[in-house]
Amino acid sequence: MSVVTPQVNLLEGRREALAKQQLAVAKSRFVVFVALIGYMGLVVAIFLVQGFIGLKINKVQGTINQEELALAKLKPVEEKYVVVMNKLKLVTDFLQARGKAREMLMTIYNSLPAGIQLAKVEVGGNDDWINIQAGAKDMVTMVAYLTIVEDQVTAGTFKKITLSGVTLDKDGVYSIKSDYTLNE
Repeated sequence: MSVVTPQVNLLEGRREALAKQQLAVAKSRFVVFVALIGYMGLVVAIFLVQGFIGLKINKVQGTINQEELALAKLKPVEEKYVVVMNKLKLVTDFLQARGKAREMLMTIYNSLPAGIQLAKVEVGGNDDWINIQAGAKDMVTMVAYLTIVEDQVTAGTFKKITLSGVTLDKDGVYSIKSDYTLNE
């Protein structure tokens, strides 16, 4: 009879348990590795988006700076425009007003010879006088202006016209101040 010796392998179950444990560790490492790669990808994506947004912000800031510079260059033009518009409004308001001064100013203006430029016009009192500062680039034009003034006094267009001395400035422009007193 032969004796059968049972062979007992105590490590066989241990090997299967160890293989399952190694497989579980490998799966865990894979999951951690994938999570780590995903996290690093997310961090890189955040930095790329931040860089992209930074570039866009710099581009927009550059555009804003260019527009502010363009506006700064237009500021003097705007100021001149406002001054001209205010003057135009004053003249329009004056011309729309009814009264002797308006009519007399139109008479004076329409009688001015070519080449006379009005530098200053004042209307005073109860529309009973007008002061004009007129200029001309040559004496011939100034003499023509004085002749017209003399004709207006002779014709009785105005009650009185007072002329203050003719002056010549450094630019060669003759100027004269004329005070017109209106007829009642």
